[in-house]
Amino acid sequence: MGFSPSELADLSDPSNRKTLPCVPNQAAQIVQDFGAGSLLQWPLLNVGQDVDHSWSNPPRVPVFLSGAFLFFLSWFIRLLTSTPPGTSKSRVSKLSDDRTL
Repeated sequence: MGFSPSELADLSDPSNRKTLPCVPNQAAQIVQDFGAGSLLQWPLLNVGQDVDHSWSNPPRVPVFLSGAFLFFLSWFIRLLTSTPPGTSKSRVSKLSDDRTL
């Protein structure tokens, strides 16, 4: 890419690093994505029934309920793992700051 050694050193400086979300937030996002997918698929089951006439009873209610459950489970996970108002840093980052002192 044509970086000089000093530019490469500046890029690897800890102040330039991106902070990653915590694992519970990532897990909540994955659960929410699966729940939203089920909620979006629910109305499309009628289209599938119209295309394939042998499918007489698509599972509308179980798909909707599983999507709603997963979607609200993700918000519950986020609620449990969120930091209280007034605290800006997570416990993990505070511990790492204490270790550097």
